[in-house]
Amino acid sequence: MTAAQVEAAVELYQQGWSLMKIARRFDVNDGTVWRKLKAAGVRMRPATNAEWVEEQKTSGFWVLYFLTWHAPCVAGAGS
Repeated sequence: MTAAQVEAAVELYQQGWSLMKIARRFDVNDGTVWRKLKAAGVRMRPATNAEWVEEQKTSGFWVLYFLTWHAPCVAGAGS
């Protein structure tokens, strides 16, 4: 990430954006964002499961999860 991107990421994080959302904005890994924010002296918020779940809803994770784990159950429900 460039210095300008890190500066913008700091602002976004302070506005309440999640690491995953910031990572998608700059096309980097959320671990990279975490390291850059820490290096910039940002006090990190505790991770929350609710934040992760909300991020996954917008990423298509739930569709894949349902098709992988629940579709076989639904398909076999009528037999």
